[in-house]
Amino acid sequence: MIRIFFLGFAFAIIISCTSEEGEGGNSVIEGKVFTKVYNNSFTHLIDSFYAPDIDVFIIYGDDQVYSNDIKTNWDGSYRFEYLRKGNYKIFAYSTDTTGLYGAGIYPVMVDVKIKSNNEVVKADDIVVLETMDYDDGTSSITGRVYVRDYNNERTTLLAEYYGADERVFVVYGNDKSHFDDVRTHHNGTYQFSNLVKGTYIVYALTDPTGRQVYPVADTVEITEDFQHVVLDDFIIIK
Repeated sequence: MIRIFFLGFAFAIIISCTSEEGEGGNSVIEGKVFTKVYNNSFTHLIDSFYAPDIDVFIIYGDDQVYSNDIKTNWDGSYRFEYLRKGNYKIFAYSTDTTGLYGAGIYPVMVDVKIKSNNEVVKADDIVVLETMDYDDGTSSITGRVYVRDYNNERTTLLAEYYGADERVFVVYGNDKSHFDDVRTHHNGTYQFSNLVKGTYIVYALTDPTGRQVYPVADTVEITEDFQHVVLDDFIIIK
């Protein structure tokens, strides 16, 4: 009976000293979530930044479901505390670019190993993808269209004025066609609103010969949120 008691006592000590992954320790895993924002067809990178308010999840060891989650701070950082030694998986959800996931999102995981007590482990950045339309931003481009109205032979100037109801077009980046167009107001003004960061080509159409129209264009770079760009007048011939 004495031998059995000591064997049982020793086995209990071994169990108590073998702790699985999870809370109850004094180590930390910290990292950041980096977001790349594309247009809906993933042909243009619109923006990239360390993203706030992103849900980040942690899996303990070989568990099949996540055990805890936290939101990133203003600088995209997160921190899981009070962890024991062992293997962990950290993940956040990204927009699916392949069409293989029915939900349209998939988890981007990084593996992390805590090797000792009282350790602070830096995880690799979790890089996730998001999409947005060109007009999902906060910036704007405005301008005016000035018309020089000639006779049919383009030999006599009949009138000059800021033109109403003239079409103005906007192209994003190196796209082959415009994604939006507007008509000028009564005083010749136009505006494209809610634009995301990136390079734009804005143009109106002029007809200097009476036989073929040509674009009168300007290139604009929007580099920050809430940017308001005012273009020089487009001068068109009609």
